[in-house]
Amino acid sequence: MLLFWSILTVCCFVATSLPSETSKFDFVMKELDSLRHDFQVKYERLEAENTNLKRELASVKSKRLLLGNTNAGSETTIGFYARRRQNGVLGVQQTIEFDHVHENHGNGYDPRHGHFIAPISGLYEFSTTILAGSDNGIHCEMVKNGQNIGQLVAARHYSTSTLNVVIYLNVGDMVWVRHFTATPQQLFASDYSTFSGFLISV
Repeated sequence: MLLFWSILTVCCFVATSLPSETSKFDFVMKELDSLRHDFQVKYERLEAENTNLKRELASVKSKRLLLGNTNAGSETTIGFYARRRQNGVLGVQQTIEFDHVHENHGNGYDPRHGHFIAPISGLYEFSTTILAGSDNGIHCEMVKNGQNIGQLVAARHYSTSTLNVVIYLNVGDMVWVRHFTATPQQLFASDYSTFSGFLISV
């Protein structure tokens, strides 16, 4: 009889203690999940702050480099103006390379690829003019890092269209002009189609 009561007591103890231990385990796991989530959020926030600091540092270095190449007391000068020499038919999203460069202060414009690459962060203004060929109109767009920031259409043969854009760029951001429609269209260049831009303020 004593043995029976002893076994019964042990069984009751185990039965009452198991849920408690399970609850503690669940509580600990929930706390670990919460800590893991908080750590991930803080880590992502620090990564974003680190990326922004790197951009700001690169911008400061670029400003110092540019200012070091100018006369004392003068302001940073960044600006370019280029025209396209050759006529031609443009394919889908074909970049227009304005290869006849007149000005390129700060060396931000690359005539080989038609891209302007921001040497420093700041507010910029860009302008482009296109001239349609003799056969039909032409539809183009200006893009920042591949994303549309403006469109222009020269609706009939030998007509022009101009687009002006003001936009903030970070160091390394790229701006260029490309053909917009899926149908090939003729661009009349001969130095009539142009692309220009300059830094307004930092």
